Amino acid sequence: MNKLFRLLWIFFALHPIFFAQAQGFRLDSVTTITTASACESIEVDSEGNILLLDTDQSQLYKLFRNTGYDSAIVIGGKSFRNEGFLHPVKMSVKNRQNLYLLDDVERRIILLNTNFKLAGEFNFLQPVTSQQGFREETDIYPVNFDISVDGTQFVLNQLDNKIYVFYPSGGLQLSFGGLDYGQGVLKAPVDVQVNEKNYVFVSDTIAGEIMVFDNFGSYRTTRKPQTDFPWKKFHLAGNTLLCFDQKNIYLENMLTGQYYTINAPNKVLVTDLKLKGEYLYLLQKNAVNLYRIGE
Repeated sequence: MNKLFRLLWIFFALHPIFFAQAQGFRLDSVTTITTASACESIEVDSEGNILLLDTDQSQLYKLFRNTGYDSAIVIGGKSFRNEGFLHPVKMSVKNRQNLYLLDDVERRIILLNTNFKLAGEFNFLQPVTSQQGFREETDIYPVNFDISVDGTQFVLNQLDNKIYVFYPSGGLQLSFGGLDYGQGVLKAPVDVQVNEKNYVFVSDTIAGEIMVFDNFGSYRTTRKPQTDFPWKKFHLAGNTLLCFDQKNIYLENMLTGQYYTINAPNKVLVTDLKLKGEYLYLLQKNAVNLYRIGE
């Protein structure tokens, strides 16, 4: 009996979920920041400022950390003006100088500086040049995108399930993925994200998988998060992979393979989240709830 008990103890102690719980993983509530509208996306820049995107109202907010998030600037509203958006769906912040915003209706990526002033745009309705000349055979209807630290753009095209890679200047560099890409075939891609080492992660929530490519478009591996729920979104934070739905959050250390799942705190549905350092930012109904990850 004692031998059986020891075997069971070893099994559970080494199981990733039990190991995380044994280490005393917990979320300590720090503060709640009330938002003016029901936003769909959150980003946190290198200075700790919170960026919120309200797709329905086509507005972008920036809440300043140095004022306790009490002051904010806002840009947008449904308009054809350069400072207006028709249907902004995703933003990307990889350095302290620039913010990139995708408007999928206007088929353009807008470049803003830290004060939300227009610094440029990449319009996919216009011809795009590459090292091989003009790209004429494929229209790009961007459904998702991400930006690397150096400004390289990785755009998911909804027409052919391919990732198009553009130089920071806007010229076409290469494309990869699609339905005929061997091991790296993309059947139903939903989101694309780039980590600090320029590895490209493309999610397929129907298959529950994330395909990983290098920045040259070569397939590397497929990650299958060990969740017990059908996750809808994912994020990267260093070596941590986060997958989540409205009620559950899955975290995995991609180096060690250890993973665990936590329920949404206070039973409030999660719209989006961001892990930055030791802080977890949960975008919930009309609020951002900030937690410190502790042991």
